[in-house]
Amino acid sequence: MKIMSEVVLAKSYLKDDGRKGGWAWRRSECKYYLNYLSAEIHRAAVNSGWWTDLKTGEPVDRNEGELIALMHSELSEALEGVRKGSKDKHLPHRDTVEVELADCIIRILDYCGAQGMDIGGAIIEKIAYNADREDHKVENRKKEGGKKI
Repeated sequence: MKIMSEVVLAKSYLKDDGRKGGWAWRRSECKYYLNYLSAEIHRAAVNSGWWTDLKTGEPVDRNEGELIALMHSELSEALEGVRKGSKDKHLPHRDTVEVELADCIIRILDYCGAQGMDIGGAIIEKIAYNADREDHKVENRKKEGGKKI
């Protein structure tokens, strides 16, 4: 498994790639597409009746704790995929872990779309923040009491 450090990831996404506007343009593009994807996923969920009372056809306020628990359930299914090294039942050409993580992201983005969150902006800001965190630097993680995982 290839693991890219947060610093390398942040620098690769936030570097000047030669386009007009450089890294700021690319950051803006990522934010836009994440928010667009969130809105589209939520629209699809609404159209599929997940945000509607099936008896009355009226919109429903979903329980936020339940929605977060459902995100967690997808992560638990991803963990089972790792433990068993299995292929997905519905998309057999893909590993279970990959599909269940996709399900988790879909649930997260649906929730964010319903709440009108700027999840794209939050992700970009968090990547930039983490890139300079003292407790994320290798030398500090190696110290006594440093983050090991």
